[in-house]
Amino acid sequence: LLQQPVIWELEGGRIVDIRGGTEADRFKEILETRGDENSYWIGELSVGTNYCARSMGNAFEDKEYYGRVHIACGTGITVRGLYSNRYQSTLHLDGIMNRPTVTVDGKVVVADGEIVVAPRPD
Repeated sequence: LLQQPVIWELEGGRIVDIRGGTEADRFKEILETRGDENSYWIGELSVGTNYCARSMGNAFEDKEYYGRVHIACGTGITVRGLYSNRYQSTLHLDGIMNRPTVTVDGKVVVADGEIVVAPRPD
């Protein structure tokens, strides 16, 4: 778990700025020393929509939990016949955000873990 927020600024699907504290500095260092030019591309992005999922410390279920956001930089997954990666990278780094706010083109789509465009059923 992070002690301070790590903020990624994206343009056209690519990380162009990373801000935050020491953990953001460490993330930048990993990209610079172990990554390549394609490590800065977003390989995966998903918003959890399953309000019945449990939070259990397991990434496979935690990323499905309603309102959580899973994001990865570097190479994304390939599913034969459905979609494939546009970029290959030496890295694939995943993260799950518990109470994220996500803004796309200036519009908030997830606010503090609540999906604005698909509210949780009562």
